[in-house]
Amino acid sequence: MYATILYLSSDSTSSRLDIAVNTSGDPTKAWTTYRIDTTDAGGNGCPCFGDQPTLGIDGSNLYVTTNEFSISGPQFNGAQIYVVPKADLVQAGPTAVPAHYVHFGNLSIGGATAASVQPAITTGSPGAEYFLSSLDPNGTFDQRVGVWALNNVTGIDKGIKPTLSSYVATSEAYGIPPSAEQKGASSLINTGDDRMQQVQSINGHVLGALDTSVTIPGDPAARAGAAWFDVVPTLTKGVVSGASLKDGYVVSPGNYVMYPAIQRAPDGKTVIAFSVSGAGQYPSAAYAVQNAGATSFGPVTVAAAGSGPYDPNATRWGDYSWAILDPSGKSVWGAVEYMPPVSSQTPDGQRNWGTRVFDVPTP
Repeated sequence: MYATILYLSSDSTSSRLDIAVNTSGDPTKAWTTYRIDTTDAGGNGCPCFGDQPTLGIDGSNLYVTTNEFSISGPQFNGAQIYVVPKADLVQAGPTAVPAHYVHFGNLSIGGATAASVQPAITTGSPGAEYFLSSLDPNGTFDQRVGVWALNNVTGIDKGIKPTLSSYVATSEAYGIPPSAEQKGASSLINTGDDRMQQVQSINGHVLGALDTSVTIPGDPAARAGAAWFDVVPTLTKGVVSGASLKDGYVVSPGNYVMYPAIQRAPDGKTVIAFSVSGAGQYPSAAYAVQNAGATSFGPVTVAAAGSGPYDPNATRWGDYSWAILDPSGKSVWGAVEYMPPVSSQTPDGQRNWGTRVFDVPTP
């Protein structure tokens, strides 16, 4: 098991990326922590920190990406990629620096600084580790998706540096989503922005999803929906040189679909897990399914209905959901923020949200 977290010193002079590893299979047992300095003393506006660490994995390595910001100023230095061999992470020695890792910094794509470059959870051996990112530098609308590939990823422990390449693919339109209404309260839920969420690589396909503003036929107001992307990259001599792309939206008339996470089973069935809310719907955990060979997702299914409105004094909802393919390949597990029963909320009553974990069969 692997976990990542940002560490920022109390005096705001240094930062690091902590990677925790547990080889027992039991999360209640001891974890080993490895540390990578992300202060970047020579960077623009630094000392800096690596915000919003993400996690991807394949047969060889752990992939963590961050967004580098100045600790004391407004400077943004772009997405950063860290590649660490899994063999290094299962060695003994708490609070150690990994023996080998590779760093790619200050990334750009499509004429703009890259942000939130999401690494893939990889099933199989696709020949490269893939990443996806959205391209909406002005926070308006865009119709491009960044497709990234890391080739030569198996020799890091021997001093070999992978090759990073990128390609800009044309996609459906997406943009910053509106805040979500909720039943029982006048306060709105922050639906975030249109950064790429969780990414999966399986059977030659790279799948991702993000929050977007959508106009639903017959619905008088713009809503938050999930834009999904099914990308098939082309590698030429180890460099991503093209990509074909299928895409679409998951929506719920009168409601707001928030923070999607997508996973596909080996048989081609695909699940998107997300939160859903609306004027007649408490914030709930939900999902939609796309059958193998289909071009769109089916209706929204509520996995766990919300019990009431979200705390009006809380400023934001969770920044992401999570979905993962069961090791059997026969189901997808989702972890989604929702409003649980009062008995499951925090005892002090300060915050009332919870996380629902549910299983969606895929055969």
